[in-house]
Amino acid sequence: MLLMACGITVTFCELSADEPAVSKDNINRVVGREVEGFRLAISTTNNVFQLGQPIHLSISIQNVTTNRSVLPITERNLSFEAIGPEGRSVPETELGAKILHPTIFRSFSGELVLPGRSLVSDTDLTTLFFMTNAGEYSFTMLHKLANGKSLSAGPLKIRIIDVQSSGAK
Repeated sequence: MLLMACGITVTFCELSADEPAVSKDNINRVVGREVEGFRLAISTTNNVFQLGQPIHLSISIQNVTTNRSVLPITERNLSFEAIGPEGRSVPETELGAKILHPTIFRSFSGELVLPGRSLVSDTDLTTLFFMTNAGEYSFTMLHKLANGKSLSAGPLKIRIIDVQSSGAK
């Protein structure tokens, strides 16, 4: 199953029990604890990016049980926090405000997820947040489940460098 909307691609992926929910190419990765048989992970392909460069983020929710389970996500229960170099929240872009608050995974609420399968979403963080300054950024994601418990992952830290200001080529 594949969903593409507003620059976000969401797919179900078949994984073996010992395979990570996120590609090995995603070297900067944080994985949350298991809650209700699911685990949330967020990752990027690097931990240092040039200012203005796309920053591809993978978000996965994996069924880590041996049972078929219903994805217990409800609408409007996503919290995705970005903290910038000054220690303050990073403002969302217009697109970020539209797609982050309803929820990236809304279309899959109540979806039956087989053991070892994951719901994976890939997006470019620069389309969701105004990251206009060099420095360290951290990202934390929280997804409230229908029963009031939460899946969480983070903080995922990245550094943005300004190659032009530093004189590097």
